[in-house]
Amino acid sequence: MAKNLVLWDWDGTIVDNHGAARLALQDMADKYGLEKITDDDLQNVMGAYRGAFWTFHFGSKADEPYQYFIQRFEENNKKNAPVIYQGVTQALDYLKVNQVPQIVLSNMPQAMLDEQSERTGLREYFVRLVGLGKGQKDRKPHVEHVQQAVRGIDYDKLIMIGDGESDLMTAKNADAQMVYIAQKPRTDFKYDFLAKTHAQIMEFLKPLIEGK
Repeated sequence: MAKNLVLWDWDGTIVDNHGAARLALQDMADKYGLEKITDDDLQNVMGAYRGAFWTFHFGSKADEPYQYFIQRFEENNKKNAPVIYQGVTQALDYLKVNQVPQIVLSNMPQAMLDEQSERTGLREYFVRLVGLGKGQKDRKPHVEHVQQAVRGIDYDKLIMIGDGESDLMTAKNADAQMVYIAQKPRTDFKYDFLAKTHAQIMEFLKPLIEGK
């Protein structure tokens, strides 16, 4: 039987932080004079190529507005607990019962990831949670971030579950099977299973784990 290992993205995949992120991004935009924030901006500010967003708007002075955004994001999250997507806990329970190791791989700051996992009661499901340390350059989709996450774990098959471009690219770079959560999926990336709702994740996991 294959030894499966599941990598979960956190924000947008396990929990919904979009409200907190949108407020933080708008606060940053107001403070630093950006005229309009779009849904694409919200996807890009902490993703694989966040540097392009911040450099485009702020050039070499991007660090200050980025740190302000992170500060406001953390403050917003402390006021309101993240919402766990419907169907996710069922998948987490199923993998745990079947003794499939689970890891969170996120571009969220490590301290925020740790705090949210404890507050949502989800920490117990994961072998480890791998976010970003201060100043860390290796992030999704870099394969070095994956290597950091899976180090010391024996597996034959790697499965990535995520909702964003960085997750799609991570799966490709790490030679992982991809469960892509999207109502309006990208057409320029390959994936192994499309879940239009989080509840549909189980439709991929059960046949894979049970060998059907």
